[in-house]
Amino acid sequence: MITASEREAFFQDKLIEKYGEEYGITTELLEKIDRGTATEEELNTYTRSADKMVVKFKQDMRATEPENYSVQDIEIVMAMIDANYLNFQNKDEPFSKVITESGIEYLLTDKSKNPTIRNFSASSRHSENLSPQQIVSQFGLDYEYEDNGEKVTPYLLKDGDNIQRQPFVYAMETPMNEGIKANAKLPIDPRIMERFEKMAEDNRIPSQTRKQAEDFLARNKDNFCLIVRNIEDKKRLEERLKQQDSKYEIISAQDAPYTGNTAPQHGTKLKSQDAYVDIVQEMFVTKPTEVSPGTKIYAKFPKKKVDAERADLPAGSKKVPIAEWDGENWKVIADEKKLKRNFKRTLDKYSDSVKEKLKKKTVSREQLKKWKKEGDPPQKPKELDNHIRKNRSKVVKRFQSGVSLLAKLRRRKKKQKTTANS
Repeated sequence: MITASEREAFFQDKLIEKYGEEYGITTELLEKIDRGTATEEELNTYTRSADKMVVKFKQDMRATEPENYSVQDIEIVMAMIDANYLNFQNKDEPFSKVITESGIEYLLTDKSKNPTIRNFSASSRHSENLSPQQIVSQFGLDYEYEDNGEKVTPYLLKDGDNIQRQPFVYAMETPMNEGIKANAKLPIDPRIMERFEKMAEDNRIPSQTRKQAEDFLARNKDNFCLIVRNIEDKKRLEERLKQQDSKYEIISAQDAPYTGNTAPQHGTKLKSQDAYVDIVQEMFVTKPTEVSPGTKIYAKFPKKKVDAERADLPAGSKKVPIAEWDGENWKVIADEKKLKRNFKRTLDKYSDSVKEKLKKKTVSREQLKKWKKEGDPPQKPKELDNHIRKNRSKVVKRFQSGVSLLAKLRRRKKKQKTTANS
C-alpha cells in the first residue's frame, strides 16, 4: 500500500523530471536538499521554482487535448489523482457544492426527504480562498444548457458584448460523512482513461512505467466514473466498455469542461478571459447522499479592494451563512443587514442592466423564511402545546367524564327504545 507522502513524492519527482531543468532544479540541488546541506538561497530557488512548475503544468494541460498528452503528462496526472484521492479518503474535511438560488429554494421547501448532495462537488479547501468569480472558472461553471428552447448559463451574464461571471455564489457545505466518501467518485474524461489503459499495455514504454499504470488502475477500479458530453460519445463508450467487460459508471454531464486531469478546463465561454483555474481534485457524487447535521448554506461575496477576477492568485471571499441543517430541519440564520450590505456593495460596480439581472438572483432573509415556511410540516401553536402540557390531568379527566356521560346517554336511549316496543 502506497502512503500519501509516497504518492506526493512521486508526483513531485515526475514534475521535476519534466520541468526541473527549465527552472534550475538539478539532480545535484535535490541531493543537497535531501542531505540537508542546501543553502538558504538554494532552498528559496527550489521553493519559487516548485510553484512555477505547478503553474506551467496547469497551463500546459489547459492548452493540450488528452489525445496529445505525453507519457510524462499521464504519469503526473496519475500521481496527482492518487495523492488527492487518498487525501480525500483519509481526512474528514468539509465538502462543498455550489448551488443556485433556486437550489436553495428546493432545499428549504423540500417536504419529502432529508437534504442531499450529488454530482460535481469538492473538498471545501479547494474553494475557500477563491473569489466568487474564480469559483465560477475553477469549477467549470460557465456551462450552458437549454430550458424550453432557451439557452441558460446559470453563473454568467451578458453585458453588451462582454460576458461577466456572477460576482456572488451560493454554496452548501457539509461536514464529511461515510456516505459521501462511499459515493464520491473520481470523474474522468474517457479519453484520459483510454490513455491510462494503453499505458498499462504498451510494451514500447519502460516496464516500470507500465507497472505504475497497472497498479494505478487496479487501485482505483471502483473509484472512477466516466464523464461524457453527448449521446454519441456515450454510445461509443458503452460499446468499447462492453467489449472490454469494464463496469465503470458512465455519467452524462451538461457541457462538462471537466477532463479529470486535476487541472480543470473551464468551458468555452471563458476561453478568451484567461480565467483562474488551479490544480484541484473535484469529485462526482454518483447518487443523492444525505448531508450531515451542521450543514450550512453560504452566500459568498468578493473581498473589498481586491481584484476578484485575477487569474494568477486566489482573491478570497466573504462568507455569509444564511441557513443551517440541524439533522431534522433547516433554520434560517441569515443576518439581513449583513446580507443586504454585501449584495449592495457587490452590485454597485455594475451597469444598471446587469444590476437588474443580478438582483433576480439575490436572496433575502424574508424570502428564505418564506421558502422555509412552505417546507415546514404543520405544527400546533406553542401556546396551545404548553397549555395542554400544563393541564394534561384536567384534559384527561374531562375526556373521561365526557366518555362516561356519553355512555349514560346511550343506555338511557336504549332503555327508552325498549320501553316503547313493549
